Amino acid sequence: MEEVFVQNALSADAKDSKLTVDELCRRHGDYLLRHLHVFADDKPLTGLVRSITSPREPGPQRAQYDFEYELPAKPARVRVSEDVLNEFDYAPGNRWEATYVTRVAQEGQSPVEGLLLTSREPLVIDCIWVKYPSGTASGSATIDKWRLTKDYVRHGIMHILNGWDHLLFISALVLAVVTLWDLVKVITAFTLAHSVTLTLSVLNVVRLSEKLVEPMIAA
Repeated sequence: MEEVFVQNALSADAKDSKLTVDELCRRHGDYLLRHLHVFADDKPLTGLVRSITSPREPGPQRAQYDFEYELPAKPARVRVSEDVLNEFDYAPGNRWEATYVTRVAQEGQSPVEGLLLTSREPLVIDCIWVKYPSGTASGSATIDKWRLTKDYVRHGIMHILNGWDHLLFISALVLAVVTLWDLVKVITAFTLAHSVTLTLSVLNVVRLSEKLVEPMIAA
């Protein structure tokens, strides 16, 4: 839901602060439809929002969107790209960016999980058009570990290099050390702390207000 709130808060037409969660999710569905781009053999497809499920239960707040894109034929490849939140800056020179961890399923094939979709790296799916008997089990999900590792390493490097605030912070850490061993300890501690806090936030184990977090980061 954080993505929903950010987009609605920063949009130029966001004037009504009394919208319900259902209305916010509906508006965000229309926004996503404009910023998710699907291509079949490099030909753009037109999609529609089939359904939206707003969060109802306590715990991690997630909205579910069901989009449908009609294929004109049987393409050899489908490509999905996105530029969600890219039109907004959260700091001068640093734009918002949405990153998605995807699960791809094709009939009769084992689903593939953990594939990244970012504004810099589209998701490319090689289509397998084989007729399977009705009720054929697709098997448990698989993970392409090599592709997953490569995608995450590339995404992490680009995340650092494209954020001047990250570079300044790391530079300050480096300038504060004297020996190579001190540098290794500082970088290791920073990486572990960043990973732990990110994991806790993503899993909604710990959630702090940005009004508290942002001033602490700036300090």
